[in-house]
Amino acid sequence: MRQGFKLSARLMEGDYMDTDRLMGSIRNQFTVLTDVANLRRTLKTVAAVDPKGRVKLAFDGGRITFSCKGELASASECLDTAPLTGIPRGEYWYLIPDLTACLRSLSGTATLGIAQAGMLDLSTEHAYYMQTAMREPAAAPAPVKEAPKAAPKKAAKKTKTAKPKTAKKAA
Repeated sequence: MRQGFKLSARLMEGDYMDTDRLMGSIRNQFTVLTDVANLRRTLKTVAAVDPKGRVKLAFDGGRITFSCKGELASASECLDTAPLTGIPRGEYWYLIPDLTACLRSLSGTATLGIAQAGMLDLSTEHAYYMQTAMREPAAAPAPVKEAPKAAPKKAAKKTKTAKPKTAKKAA
């Protein structure tokens, strides 16, 4: 440690959650084996249209299709994987920034699983990551065009009906 620096720590009061019990309670519906670099590359490709949005992972056997929709474009790319357990099927939505941050910190071969309620379970030899699934984004409502406004009606002037003039006879 460098001289002149001071290190301090605090002891947390109370019990810390039992992470072993939590991890043991997760039951994946299915798992696939894939490379983290391929996951990262595929996510980066589709996230280009909406980097702060959501990505859909559609599982179909040994293939994952990554999809993302932005305001002006959409992107989709497939990634082949090796199924390990269960039958990989279904569509799940995740936040792109969170998944990107996770994949940036991992490397090597990863086991990717989907647990209860679509929770993403990603593990490597040295790390474990979980992300809860999101709801599918609501479709953007079609813009409603306002009907053209009618020109304001002019108030009709009330006119007095004039009595017909009669010619006077000169006497």
